Amino acid sequence: MVTRQLIVQGSVTTGPVQRAFGVRLVSIKRGTKLYRARWAAGFFASQPRRPAKGRR
Repeated sequence: MVTRQLIVQGSVTTGPVQRAFGVRLVSIKRGTKLYRARWAAGFFASQPRRPAKGRR
């Protein structure tokens, strides 16, 4: 979450975060999008779950 704050503030770009923490770029973009949409609450809210495959 801290890295997303830095990216949104413009203090750092995604490249250095990717190299420093060994995280895939798509994960950084997904987290940044979530942070921009819902701020910190988005990281701690429960996600909707899908039913198990084959069960309805």
